[in-house]
Amino acid sequence: MNFFQNIIDLIRGKSILKIEINKNENFSKKKRVSCKKEKELKPCKTIVTTSAGFAYSGTSTLIGFLSEFDNVMVFGNCDKVYSKNQKRGGYETRWFIHSGFFDLTDSFLSNNLIEADMAIKLFVRQIYRAYKNKSLLSWDKATHFYNDNFLKANLEYLKNVLDFNEYDLSVLENNPIPPKFNSMTDKTYENCSFMQEKGVNQYLFYRFKNISKEEFDDYTNKYLTSLFAQFKGRDIVVFDKIIRLDEHKKINYFMKDKPIKQICFLRDPRDEFLSTYRFSYKKAEPLTSSAREWIDYYKGKASTLFENKDENILILKFEDFVFNYDKVANEIMNFLELKEENHIAPKTIFEPEISKVNIGAWKYFIDQDLMKQIGEELSEYCYNS
Repeated sequence: MNFFQNIIDLIRGKSILKIEINKNENFSKKKRVSCKKEKELKPCKTIVTTSAGFAYSGTSTLIGFLSEFDNVMVFGNCDKVYSKNQKRGGYETRWFIHSGFFDLTDSFLSNNLIEADMAIKLFVRQIYRAYKNKSLLSWDKATHFYNDNFLKANLEYLKNVLDFNEYDLSVLENNPIPPKFNSMTDKTYENCSFMQEKGVNQYLFYRFKNISKEEFDDYTNKYLTSLFAQFKGRDIVVFDKIIRLDEHKKINYFMKDKPIKQICFLRDPRDEFLSTYRFSYKKAEPLTSSAREWIDYYKGKASTLFENKDENILILKFEDFVFNYDKVANEIMNFLELKEENHIAPKTIFEPEISKVNIGAWKYFIDQDLMKQIGEELSEYCYNS
């Protein structure tokens, strides 16, 4: 591996590079590179999430592209199939993909004790499962995210918006959701604020504090800010698929003056059908057992995408990024306010020439009638070279 690639690998970490070159050495000789931690790192300016349009849309190309900038910190899966670089990034971070957070925020205004209780308990269970396992879902192995700072931010949020006391928090880790218990013999919860009547087989109800909507929104904003505050030292921090398309506006409502930006990749639905089936046929998620199911699924997702589009969402086509690299690269850089001078390693991680082999695979599929049906009903999304 050459000197330049060593620099790229180091840049993708959290350290800031300091290059020391001996003046007596010829530049072609081996250089000494050291990493130095800064004491005070500046917080990032922008949080970005990538999104596969509807399934396997090729977002790893975007992850690779953004990894080539020295002022961008990327947490995502840069698959080697798109690059000669054999280094892989982290896995996807799906904290907000799970329903816990949005169920919690939605239930604050519901005035329904049962709905609020269920939402709060789901969120509490989600917090501890993610923290203990460093993972929330099967593809979500984000050790960088589910750390001590993550737990601290969540517990502070619980104390601010829920009718909890310090003792409550001390028992949550091992007993977050007891369905029922005998309060005459089980003393675990006897000092908890949400323990009301004592008797046999009691049920614990978790409740929100008696606070205003404005106070709740402010606490939620502080919670989200603290979650991302640990990622410092770069202008932009990128997460792969941390938020669903239809939840993007909802989270930015709480982010207030620092909205999260989202870049969504669309892909020819015929190629995407084949990729999705190849990766998820065992579970049939998304639906790929027939052309009809796929077409309905794709149309539904497209409707969600364009109905929720705003100035913080950039929609791109995977094929355009491969065949019209310069044009799309400029679109991305303008959207994120990235400068050319920071693109220190262009086409070293995402290499358009390699990705061309992934385009037009549908033409060689054995069932061309199926491909024809998808192409006709989803013609507006198809890529015709």
